Amino acid sequence: MQFELPDDLGAATLDVERRLSDDEYFELCASNPDVRIEREPRGEIVIMPPTGFESGCRNSEIAAQLTN
Repeated sequence: MQFELPDDLGAATLDVERRLSDDEYFELCASNPDVRIEREPRGEIVIMPPTGFESGCRNSEIAAQLTN
């Protein structure tokens, strides 16, 4: 199962008719390596948008502080 997301999409929940098995979830993630896919405890599939410039800068600063 492969899909494309619009560029302006925020976090979205993928509506599936039934809960995916571990193997099906793995296949979904493997088929879409450029998309951050998370599975919630209740089985909901959440598509996360890529982080932007500001988030990347903050994460780099945190990593640098932890390294130092």
